[in-house]
Amino acid sequence: MATWRFLLVLLAGFTWHSTDGFKVICSTYLIQVQVGSQVVLECQVTPVLDVKIKEIRWTKAGALVHLYRYGRDENDQQDASFQGRTHLFSQNFALGNVSLLLQNVDLLDRGTFTCFVEFESDVNHDSNVELDVLSLGELPSVNLLEYTDGGVRLVCDSQRWYPKPTVVWRLSQGGEVSLQPVTTSEQNAKSFFSVKSIVEVTAHSGSDYQCLITGADVKQTVSTDFHVPEEFFPRTSKWMGGFVVIFLAVLAALVGLGLLYRRLQRHIRDLEKRPTSIEYQHLQVKQEALKKELDILHDDLGRIRIVPKAGMDRIRNAAVAVSLDPDTAHPMLQVSPDLVTVRCVKGQSITSGDSGGLDPVLSVMGKPPLGDEEGITSGRLYWVVKVDSNSEWDLGVASKKAEKSARGSLIPEGGVWSIGCHQKMFRVNDTNSTRISIHPATQEQIQMIGVYLDYNEGKVLFCDDSTGSHLHSFRNCTFEEGLLPFFNVSASGNPLTICPIVQAA
Repeated sequence: MATWRFLLVLLAGFTWHSTDGFKVICSTYLIQVQVGSQVVLECQVTPVLDVKIKEIRWTKAGALVHLYRYGRDENDQQDASFQGRTHLFSQNFALGNVSLLLQNVDLLDRGTFTCFVEFESDVNHDSNVELDVLSLGELPSVNLLEYTDGGVRLVCDSQRWYPKPTVVWRLSQGGEVSLQPVTTSEQNAKSFFSVKSIVEVTAHSGSDYQCLITGADVKQTVSTDFHVPEEFFPRTSKWMGGFVVIFLAVLAALVGLGLLYRRLQRHIRDLEKRPTSIEYQHLQVKQEALKKELDILHDDLGRIRIVPKAGMDRIRNAAVAVSLDPDTAHPMLQVSPDLVTVRCVKGQSITSGDSGGLDPVLSVMGKPPLGDEEGITSGRLYWVVKVDSNSEWDLGVASKKAEKSARGSLIPEGGVWSIGCHQKMFRVNDTNSTRISIHPATQEQIQMIGVYLDYNEGKVLFCDDSTGSHLHSFRNCTFEEGLLPFFNVSASGNPLTICPIVQAA
């Protein structure tokens, strides 16, 4: 009785055709399913009494999807795209169930499927069912694309969407970005859409952004957050415009004075425009203030992360020649005769310290660039260390106090400001052992680690010297004594090598 009630309800949503008393009915509703899942294309023969089926043939656009004939499956001529993915419920044929199970659904399965049924009485009929396949794409990837005059451009891209999705940029604190993004899409041979959206942001619009991608028919949204550090935005001195105006005014005045002297003071009224001594002194004060402001900007440019070559040149202008101090090396370490390469000569297992890094006893300090026994106590310095892509290491600076206490803890509280690579992951050596977010494809390529120290500003910055990519910055540090370059190596024997730097002209 329950079966017949089910059939009566099913008939209300299906269309059928009758042949000698039998009816073959399939769903009139569009069936929607996600890529990679399975779906049942429902089809029913009624009435179910004395149903004697000779052949069930499922096709799509003339291609054979599944064939059942004379009591068994005959799929020798089955279309290659459906092989191993179809199944009939033969145990339910007596109930009139001729539905098709389609597994591992692909975008190419979209379209009209035809169910053809032939009875032993040599009568037959077919009916159609529509299948729509959707694809919720991959989690979007957001990256910094390039710098502009007023800010930076961010790019958001994602693949494997169907149908074509929409992209919206929002501020993490709410609201859409002020500038209209440029969004493009492409469709590959398998019908999947890939989308790319580019938007320009400035320091005034904030630093936290969100890229949201919504499927047209899926009605689901995936998103990725992206933080733009303050150092990425260009800074312009508020005095720069005044400086240009003053400079041009002085230049015009000097040209005018030269003409007046050459014309034997025939234009006395023009000579009166010459600045007085008080005005000239005031001008000198302004010029000194502008010079100090430009010096501050120059220092700031050396401290912020800048991908373009001009930015890295400013950082490299602080380059110094750093060498290793063999007297501070652990007995298991070997320092090269030129004092630029260190490696572990006895490979063995070592235990991680409290900081989450390598055992700090397998380390060596660098010599102060100027030979000062007190270490680095002022100024800006930059050096580059070559690392192996599969090695484990820690690099940074350490205080003289940390050196004397055998460098027992690789955290700022222990007098060491460093980052490291452990188990193929970049991490900050602090109390939280913070992981540095780097795309796996680019992490394999990072082999030149730049260490930038601004003692007076209390800042230690790490970057990829080859590309200028920012890795991490310690800010507002308190240096109570002299600092030394710090190197911690792996027991695997992979070396660390200090590389020479060609300063910008």
